[in-house]
Amino acid sequence: MLGMVSSLDEGVGTIVDALEKSGHIDNTVFIFMSDNGGDPNNGASNIPLRGNKGELWDGGSKSVGFVYSPRFFKRKGCVHKGQKEKEVF
Repeated sequence: MLGMVSSLDEGVGTIVDALEKSGHIDNTVFIFMSDNGGDPNNGASNIPLRGNKGELWDGGSKSVGFVYSPRFFKRKGCVHKGQKEKEVF
């Protein structure tokens, strides 16, 4: 897991550097979304949430994500309800 997160961080950093050098960073919106719920058959754990992937419990439906843009979004905060895909689009 740590290796994948480190690789993702390095890849995003490379993209951000290229956008800054080209002058396009201010016209960029970053959207990161995860898949909902882990599959226990593949070693995932949704603890402390109840349920698993494909179920209606929080463990099968909650996931994290964020939207970032240096230009377009000035408000900071968290949304703790709703469906993030619908909120973004």
